[in-house]
Amino acid sequence: MMKYPNLFSPLKVNGMMLRNRILAAPMGIIASHKLVSSTNYGAMSAWDRSMGGSALVHIPAEGIDIFSKYELDVTKEQINTAKQDGAKVACEVGFFSMIPDEEGFVYGPMDGMRFDGVKMKAFTHEKMASQIHEMSTFCVKCKNIGFDAVTLHFGHDSLGSQFLSPVWNKRHDEYGGSLENRSRFLKEALMAVRQAVGPDYPIILRISRQLIVPETYSEEDMLQFLLSVEDLVDMVNVSCGMDVVHAANVHAVPTIFEPHAYNQEFAKKLKMRSKLLVCLVGAVMNAKEAEALIRDGAADCCMFGRSLIADPYWPKKALYGYDEDIVPCIRCMQCYHIASDHWNVQCSVNPRFRRENRLTLQTPLPFMHKRVVIIGGGPAGMNAALAASKKGHEVILIEKEKQLGGLLVWAAKGPFKEDLYLYLTHLIKQIEKSTVTVMLDTFANPQLVKQLKPDSLILALGSDSKQLPIAGQEKMLDCLTAIDNMSALGNEIVIVGGGSIGCELALELSLLNKKVKIIEMTGTLASNGNMLYRTALLQHLEKATNIEIYMNCRCQSITDHDVLIKDGKVERVISFDTIINASGRVSKTSAAESFYGITPETSVIGDCERVGAIVDAVNIAYFAGHNL
Repeated sequence: MMKYPNLFSPLKVNGMMLRNRILAAPMGIIASHKLVSSTNYGAMSAWDRSMGGSALVHIPAEGIDIFSKYELDVTKEQINTAKQDGAKVACEVGFFSMIPDEEGFVYGPMDGMRFDGVKMKAFTHEKMASQIHEMSTFCVKCKNIGFDAVTLHFGHDSLGSQFLSPVWNKRHDEYGGSLENRSRFLKEALMAVRQAVGPDYPIILRISRQLIVPETYSEEDMLQFLLSVEDLVDMVNVSCGMDVVHAANVHAVPTIFEPHAYNQEFAKKLKMRSKLLVCLVGAVMNAKEAEALIRDGAADCCMFGRSLIADPYWPKKALYGYDEDIVPCIRCMQCYHIASDHWNVQCSVNPRFRRENRLTLQTPLPFMHKRVVIIGGGPAGMNAALAASKKGHEVILIEKEKQLGGLLVWAAKGPFKEDLYLYLTHLIKQIEKSTVTVMLDTFANPQLVKQLKPDSLILALGSDSKQLPIAGQEKMLDCLTAIDNMSALGNEIVIVGGGSIGCELALELSLLNKKVKIIEMTGTLASNGNMLYRTALLQHLEKATNIEIYMNCRCQSITDHDVLIKDGKVERVISFDTIINASGRVSKTSAAESFYGITPETSVIGDCERVGAIVDAVNIAYFAGHNL
């Protein structure tokens, strides 16, 4: 029987499923999404924490540069590193104003001197709107690049804490005075972020229950604020204190002089009075404590900082019964640096921490031969299966079709696909030569998987065609069906969707002397492809005299032989013999979620995790299998 059943049970956070209730704290400098931090050991240790069994790994936002041209690859690799063993990854985004203007002032609730001695200028309404726009735009970039969630830092020294404080916020407009007014800027920011990222994207809000300084707000004020935004966020991370003020800093990261689970009483109140998921942080030091907190209803999950620095592998050690081998955190504060002199930032009990470049990771767990069940035989599933089998595990690969390949079966068809077809046949041949047991023409459901008794489960279920919410959408032919029946299609063809699938299909149909019209809702064709691929594709599209392209157009309705499209305020009717849906793919999220709870070691890869290119599927899949 599992020793910690509550801690190692799955947790749904909006559109994100976590394999357990263990979240790794950011543990880095979050000054502003404009300020590049000098030390980001949250990212540096993502490797260790992801391999150790945490469900969610945080990467602090180092600044706007993480999305610049030459930082994008670094950011993407940090994300992939964090996900390599089945963890999800969140970006912590700061709600701060840290860059002084030309006069040496930073912006805050009011004119004066900030708590850290920096000169402060009161926010104008225009500057507040700009701050909100920057944050919401940043969060959209986080979503687009592959972060599974964002954690908005409204606690500690943030503008959230400053505006809520009746001492630091003495404004006389609609942003000061009553709690409703002091909360207004925060709520406007949250509304903007929610609207920008959409209703299904997880938003975690980090707050301080109080600041432990005379200028603090009351805990009841914080509770009322959280109740007022419970429809805008999904989870609240309950912290305490501040960073820069030393007297409050030792409550944000509780020392040995404070009790374990320092913020649990406030967390309990929040759970009792709201529908929000509650994540407790602050000296929750081990699996036993976290299990009791979740079991007793004090929290839905726990966030761990220092204990995962002391031993990043303690989640897996606790899961597999190696409790006596867990290295305990001694709460010495040597690892913490924001309010310190930054001398010898290190861990007293883990020499590898922040010295990863000179101390090779040695997996502290013995090799365990596992039965690994993988659902889905596309490129992600096959790569994971091959990697796991080479490690010596027993691997069962289940595919619902009569052949392996997934979407590659369709993507490798056509005049431009010889190289892709060779890769498909290569993967299938490697599976045939391996020890992987393949179950073709088999629909996997939770009952079947339970009967197979897996130790580890990898979900590579793939994606479905996106359905457009318009009248007559049932008259469209799915793009995969169209690929299988190219010669049987009509002569006048409309393709709805100008992604890579739609554009490649248009080119292939043009070679069959079909007249093709592409309807694309954005201003970019094949936006899912890289720049060189897109350049070459556009060259060939421009040469094709029988292809017409309608950009920035939305389909309004479809009849038997006409589609109504709208370009701004201009509507036009386009006739067709065949209309094809190539509007994109959506992950099989709900199907994947039905398999959680069978085994704690459950991970999602490929299009099932995030619709993407082969490079994304292979990268994550290989490490998912290799790291078992």
